[in-house]
Amino acid sequence: MKKITLCLMTACLSLTFLPLLSIAGTPASSGLVDTKTPASVEANALLIRLNEINTMDKSNLTSSDKRALRKEVRSIRHELKK
Repeated sequence: MKKITLCLMTACLSLTFLPLLSIAGTPASSGLVDTKTPASVEANALLIRLNEINTMDKSNLTSSDKRALRKEVRSIRHELKK
């Protein structure tokens, strides 16, 4: 009997707090904030370049070309971390 009571109390409390947590997690919407900053535009361009490199067929490239691509990928990832 104690286990059933404990389970029912836990279920009621979790149903009470879950909607509060979901409301707290939503970002505040403001019409004045510009979401497209120059940094995000540059980041999108870098991500597009990373996707291009990943979709390339690298089997026909020479080792020096592959090395250059690896260096480029490392530098792009370094820039994205900043």
